[in-house]
Amino acid sequence: MKLDRENFCRNVRNALAQQLITEIDNQLLDRLFAICEDELSTFAFRCVVRSGRCGFHLRTRKQFLAKLRNLASRLQLEFRSIENTIENEDGELLRDTILRLADIIDMMDVRWRALKGMANKVRHNSFPGALTFSLNMVLVAGHSQKWNQQCRDVIIAACLHASRIYPSKDSLADIVSRIPMQRSRGFRGDGT
Repeated sequence: MKLDRENFCRNVRNALAQQLITEIDNQLLDRLFAICEDELSTFAFRCVVRSGRCGFHLRTRKQFLAKLRNLASRLQLEFRSIENTIENEDGELLRDTILRLADIIDMMDVRWRALKGMANKVRHNSFPGALTFSLNMVLVAGHSQKWNQQCRDVIIAACLHASRIYPSKDSLADIVSRIPMQRSRGFRGDGT
């Protein structure tokens, strides 16, 4: 699900205005939007991880990278054995291409390890809890306005509502009532 910045900001401002909270500046809204957008993409990835397909894809990709690395190594050895028989320009082009291939394989390996690490992380984090905890941390530490926890919970609920994490029929009050438990789960890192 792609989050639209304008709609997000407008929805958060409208929801907060109904609660008489108007001290939200654009810089803070941008930070809250960025967190929500990042967590939504992580959540989408988590759905793939939990579907079981991800493990298969990771294993397949690891095997493919091992085959590519083996082929690239054999290609480098073969090229070294005939390097003296190839013209200068062609030899340089082949050498550069083979080295670039090895670099690309290394880059793909780094991406694979990052994907595997991310899959392990998102498999064990609760989605609304982690997002709620992150938003709360920004509101506590990252802003000059000092809100009490109840006010922060309303701001968090407005962000969750604007992100369409909950059905539109859920009222802001319903979402606010869930925030303390989500914040707790996000702090503990539960997989619920």
